[in-house]
Amino acid sequence: SVFAPAAWGGLSSVTKSFSPSSIAVGATSTLTITIQHSPPGNSDGIAFTDNYPANLKNAATPNVSNTCGGTVTAVAGGSSLSLSGAKRSGNQACTVSVSVTSTVAGSYLNSTGLVTSDSGSIGPSTATLTVTAPPLAVAPSGFNAFETSTAAASVTGVIRTKIAASPFSIAVIALKSSGTAVETAFTGDVKLEIIDASAGASCGAYALIRNLGTLTFATADLGRKTLAGISEPNAWPNARIRMTYPATGAPTLIACST
Repeated sequence: SVFAPAAWGGLSSVTKSFSPSSIAVGATSTLTITIQHSPPGNSDGIAFTDNYPANLKNAATPNVSNTCGGTVTAVAGGSSLSLSGAKRSGNQACTVSVSVTSTVAGSYLNSTGLVTSDSGSIGPSTATLTVTAPPLAVAPSGFNAFETSTAAASVTGVIRTKIAASPFSIAVIALKSSGTAVETAFTGDVKLEIIDASAGASCGAYALIRNLGTLTFATADLGRKTLAGISEPNAWPNARIRMTYPATGAPTLIACST
């Protein structure tokens, strides 16, 4: 193909982007290619093939979008995106997009290759997608629960007397192996229960009062998370919070609030 002089019109620009431009391993990003046409005249047979770098793939659900017309090919799990037979005229822009992913961390520099048409060719355009590995799972050495007003860096605290049937909130923290600091890297699901500490010989053996469900710690929680809306209709003289990790399956850690 031959580049057409600007005065003749035709394809004028092609740009490429990833949104978001950084994802975790296994997450998806939307790859978008934007083609701009300038007047006068028309462009027929607009086409391109975007071959991805190794380990970058179309998502299992590609979510293809096309405002250019013609035919888009983006096979689930495939390593390329292509367009053929598109048409543009005047001052028109159009986009082709697809969801992409990778199971391998790295920086993926991707080029569209040339965008061709009967009025000339343009490109390529490049963009970079960064794929990051998930943080290593960190197992805490213990848990504690106390009033939400307790200082952010504290690992000790109390749960003050509550009124039966009146909702309240608590803060739950994961502990480092030293037990003197919050394990800010902990992520995972923790089962929470209200237990009767006067009935039983140890934390794991205390009688269950009420199951409070599962509390999920994410990276952004930094090892401390609030559980709100707790309510117990009956009165108990020695109630505590029991925290079990993991929330399902065989527990590796059981701790009760102090």
